[in-house]
Amino acid sequence: MDIFVFEDERKFETVDGEGKTFNLKIVKPTQEQISQADLRYKIKFSQALRMGAMTKAQAEKFIRDNDLLDDETSQRRDEIIAKISILRDDISEEIDKDNGIKVIKEISALRAELDNIHSISMDIMNQTSEAYAEDFRIQWLCSELTMKEDGARYFEDYEDFAKSISDVATADEVKNLILFLNNLKDNFEMEFEENKWLLDKQIINKNGTINLDGLFDDIEDKKDEGKVSSKTSKSPIKKKSKAKSKNKEKNKKKE
Repeated sequence: MDIFVFEDERKFETVDGEGKTFNLKIVKPTQEQISQADLRYKIKFSQALRMGAMTKAQAEKFIRDNDLLDDETSQRRDEIIAKISILRDDISEEIDKDNGIKVIKEISALRAELDNIHSISMDIMNQTSEAYAEDFRIQWLCSELTMKEDGARYFEDYEDFAKSISDVATADEVKNLILFLNNLKDNFEMEFEENKWLLDKQIINKNGTINLDGLFDDIEDKKDEGKVSSKTSKSPIKKKSKAKSKNKEKNKKKE
C-alpha cells in the first residue's frame, strides 16, 4: 500500500449520536500498521475470490464482452479527458471573465459526461475482490489510527469500529483517513485550475461557494458599460398580456 502522508496527524470535528460536536484526529500509520493492513488486504482478497467475486481484470473483460463500455465510448472518454486538459490550460489571468466562464461551463459539462461514462462500469468494479479487500483495509486502518484529542485510541479494535459503522462520526473518520493517506485537503478541488481562476476573479469564495457580491458587481459593471440594458428586465408576462389585449381588440373589430 502506497502512503503519501507528509504530516503526523489530521484533526477534524464530527458529531455523536445526539448531534453534539467533538474533535478527533487521524495519526500517521507506522510501518508495522501498514504491513498489517496489507496482510489483511490479502486475506480479504482471497476470501472474496472463494465467495465468487470477480477480480478487477475479470470485471474489465466482462464489461468489454457485454458492450457495457464499447470502443466508441472508450474513445469518447479519452477525448473528454484530453479536451478537459486543454481547456484547463486555457484558463489564465489573461482571459476575460466572460470567456473564462464559458470555458469553465464547457469543462463542467465535459466532467458531467465523463462521470456518466464512468458510472456505467463503477457498479461492477466496486464489487470486485480488490474493492472488497481495499474497503476492509481502509476500515481496519481507521480503527487503528483514529484518536481522541488526548491521543488515546478512539476504537478498542476493529470489532469496536464495526459496531459503529453506520454512525455519522465513523463516516467522517473514513473520509478524513482517505484524505490524510492521500495528502489531500478538505477543499482539494480548489486546486483545480478552473477553481483557482474563479477564486482569483472573486466569483467563488475560498470554500468553493459562489460569491454573490462578486456576481452582482459584475452585473453592475456590465450595466455601466451598456452591456446590460434595462429592457432585459421587463417581464415576459406583461408582453403576453399586451398581446392578448391586442387580439381581443382585433376580434371586436371583426364582430
